[in-house]
Amino acid sequence: MGRKFLKILRKIFRVFTLDGFAFSSVWVQLAAIFLVSSLLIFGMSFVLGDLAMSYRLFADPSSYAYSETDNQLIFGLVQVFFGLVLFSFIISVLSAALVELIEKIKSGTLSYRKKGHILFVNYNIKLPMILDEFDIKSKQSKKTQNVVLLFLDSETVSSFRTELDKGRWPNLDIFLRQGDLLSFHTYMRQGIFKALGLVILLPDQFQSALDADNFNLKILTLLISNQKFSKHLEDKQGLKQPMKCLVELSVNVESRNIAKNLTSNESGNLFAVTTPVVLL
Repeated sequence: MGRKFLKILRKIFRVFTLDGFAFSSVWVQLAAIFLVSSLLIFGMSFVLGDLAMSYRLFADPSSYAYSETDNQLIFGLVQVFFGLVLFSFIISVLSAALVELIEKIKSGTLSYRKKGHILFVNYNIKLPMILDEFDIKSKQSKKTQNVVLLFLDSETVSSFRTELDKGRWPNLDIFLRQGDLLSFHTYMRQGIFKALGLVILLPDQFQSALDADNFNLKILTLLISNQKFSKHLEDKQGLKQPMKCLVELSVNVESRNIAKNLTSNESGNLFAVTTPVVLL
């Protein structure tokens, strides 16, 4: 118990070092600034007369004009200085957090927290046309469909974003994301358990169809080998509300047979295996 307490104390004290503060999260940095501010306001209240005066001098430099005693004139100036410094720290931290958030949005590294979306994995030349069809269906149903496009790298996200700027799909709410497609954590971050459907497209970035097949089979193996996700798909099938899952492969018969064997169960197949992509 004592070791754990000392370990926690060391972590807390490390936040107040230059390295510790720099590498802490935004919330930890803000908490550290507010803690120092509170201690400073409370400590200076003993020489400034009262807590209210100490706070006013810290938060509002113009309050220095109402200083009356010698202590307030001398230590009040110090309090105003510390207030300006710490408030500038707060603004800097919040500005850095905003810049980081904007960068995450642009690069597609944010998580997706909604539900009822269609998750597309990989990019190929047919994706814009598939989205065209989804847009038409959404317009006919008078409902906006959430679509998450999950790519392997930020370069694909950036290039695809130019097409989004044209307003080509007004009836779709499209979210661009990127991450390690061979890590189940990536799919967890994009709400795979809350998705209505999953489409794994045959990626364009590989020179041969066999390499592209192998990549998609790795993704398929990753997803199916996750017991929680497999059970989720089976439960959905049992409730007659299946999550529509599709994987696109080349015309190679062996690749398609491997995929079918991976996704088959007693009630049928957890994934549809097809080429070319058939719309959900």
